[in-house]
Amino acid sequence: MTATQLKTDVTIVGAGLVGLAATVALVQAGYQVVLVDSQTQQRLRYPADDWDQRIYAISPNNMQWLSQLGIWPLMDKSRITEMQAMEIWG
Repeated sequence: MTATQLKTDVTIVGAGLVGLAATVALVQAGYQVVLVDSQTQQRLRYPADDWDQRIYAISPNNMQWLSQLGIWPLMDKSRITEMQAMEIWG
């Protein structure tokens, strides 16, 4: 393993839902951004038929923000539905 020095405005740790959206927003705003994640880039690409058991509750304001970033139109509409109720067991 070798060390690399990078000059950046922002470093984001974690390529999950929030990290990726924040990266897109900051890059579009003109910032130099480095995104760091423990998974390789190849592992972050999910096959279209790979379903995840997790559920994300996205508010109307977040949906609007993702639309402004150009992300929302890329979402698979077959995986999006309005939720009426949710029960969480810990």
